[in-house]
Formats: sequence, structure tokens, C-alpha cells
Amino acid sequence: MLYGLVLGFALIRLILSKIG
Repeated sequence: MLYGLVLGFALIRLILSKIG
């Protein structure tokens, strides 16, 4: 479960980086 949260956070950060 914790691994999923880390993956989700990394994915969101990647998307934000792409948008920015």
C-alpha cells in the first residue's frame, strides 16, 4: 500500500513537471 502511495506521488510529480 505504501509503495502505491509513493508511485502515485511520483506520477503526480511527473505530470506536474510535464505541465509546468
